Amino acid sequence: MIEAGEVDHGTVYHVAPLVLSVMQFVSCISGLVTDLRALSVPLTFDPLNILWFVVSFSPILLVAIVSRIGVLISVMAVPIFAIFCARMYDLVLFLESQQLNPKGDFGVWMSFFFGLISVAGIAAWIFTRVFMFLVEHFRILIAYFLESKK
Repeated sequence: MIEAGEVDHGTVYHVAPLVLSVMQFVSCISGLVTDLRALSVPLTFDPLNILWFVVSFSPILLVAIVSRIGVLISVMAVPIFAIFCARMYDLVLFLESQQLNPKGDFGVWMSFFFGLISVAGIAAWIFTRVFMFLVEHFRILIAYFLESKK
């Protein structure tokens, strides 16, 4: 059993991906609550909002995908932590004043940008996995074909 803070033969902490996923989830939910309460609009599930949710929550899936690679988890921790801090700061300001920050919301733009990068990373991972699957099956098919010609 791996204790928090230990490394077992190069594998990453089991706690870090969980913490990063929870931080991203909380920052997305706090941004959603802040925007919905400030704008006084009901939550609708039109295609644009669904796309926004997919992009906002995509870093959680990417954290799960790269959870065994310590360098990538460390690289992902920096923007997730910055987004979390920015969203919590904006949430506290909103709860105190009941108004959105007039200077803009850094957390929204950073979250959307990082979400788009995460979607691209997930698409690259899916493409690579499908390509490897097809190459392996074509290799087996060609070997079977060559064996049957003998």
